[in-house]
Amino acid sequence: MISFNKALKIIKNFVNINKKTEYLSIENSFSRILARDYKAKFDSPRTDKSAMDGIVILEKDFNKKKKFKIIGESKAGQNKSGEIKSGETKLIYTGAPIPGKNKKKIIIKEKCKFLNNTLVQISEKIEKQNFIRKKGFNFKRNDLCLIKNSYLNIRNISLASSLNLKKIKVFTKPRFAIFITGDEIKNIQNPKGTINSSNTHTLKNFINIFGGLVTEIKYVKDNEIDILKKYDALKDFDCLISSGGISVGKYDLIKMALKKRNLKIKINKISMKPGKPTTFGIFKKNKYFLGLPGNPVSCYVGSFFFIRMLISKFNNKNYNNIKFDHAINKEEIAENNHLTSIMRINIFEKNKQSYFTIYKNQDSSLETTLAKSNGLIIREPFSPKVSIGNKNQIIKLNDFQSNYF
Repeated sequence: MISFNKALKIIKNFVNINKKTEYLSIENSFSRILARDYKAKFDSPRTDKSAMDGIVILEKDFNKKKKFKIIGESKAGQNKSGEIKSGETKLIYTGAPIPGKNKKKIIIKEKCKFLNNTLVQISEKIEKQNFIRKKGFNFKRNDLCLIKNSYLNIRNISLASSLNLKKIKVFTKPRFAIFITGDEIKNIQNPKGTINSSNTHTLKNFINIFGGLVTEIKYVKDNEIDILKKYDALKDFDCLISSGGISVGKYDLIKMALKKRNLKIKINKISMKPGKPTTFGIFKKNKYFLGLPGNPVSCYVGSFFFIRMLISKFNNKNYNNIKFDHAINKEEIAENNHLTSIMRINIFEKNKQSYFTIYKNQDSSLETTLAKSNGLIIREPFSPKVSIGNKNQIIKLNDFQSNYF
């Protein structure tokens, strides 16, 4: 049995970085990882543009003339607008091209008094700021705008669209097959089962959030023949994840069966609670196995840490790194045993300070406390007792995924 931290390191060391790529439309590239750099092929904006609504005058007329003849307008969507002379002006709108080539000054609408349809007077007090966005203000031709290995979040996709990219080169997602084991699990093939599999949704959602792709979900009976039959029928995958069937009971047969398909076990048990039976192995190069316990909380905790690490290494990214916060314990925390204990907690705010309490019953079957909890605390083996009022390192579950923005 190995330590929790060593298990994370083993997964990180054995999983190879993915180099496979594909092209996707901008519409379908959200949350993917760029597989190449992208430079701008044009200036943005392509010409000088107005940043405000108002009027445009010659710069040399500024502070010399106060009344101007309106000869037309410049509006967004026009490619260009004709020149103006001294004493003349055009109405101009946000995003509109600056008329002509001579230096101009934008006077915002709030500083204008329209005497009639053809004459405007400007205020005595005008700020020196010029509300003109110069050609290439956003980006210039050949500027490096999108960088390889960047995460395609909302901001980057917006920029990709402005670069006029139609398709974008990204790394492929790791493909996951899922085995949900147990004769007791109710499904289409086993309508007489007694338990609905909540782990199906836990695994699928974690994989999707962390950047993987679920390609198959199979419900597997507690016998070696069915395990091998379902395995042999799998399409190509990067990682097989099983829920249940990895402990030491009579019907925990997953590891024994998969060894007949050349599974090499690298992690057999982890010194942690919940999740001690967690298993990791390799079938062959770039094809992995992660076995998680069947109890819902154990499956959740294992997914949170180990699926995260596996996908992060596969994608060569650190964006799935865990964000730790701090909070003060409102109750005494008992001395820990020889296992790494990952405990569900309730975090709350008071006077701009974070506090937490630990749920009394940490049984790994209790989905109700898992649903109520909004954080985790990791207690290292043999951690001493913690008296009330100390600052502790905790994980806020509601904050763990911010890459979308």
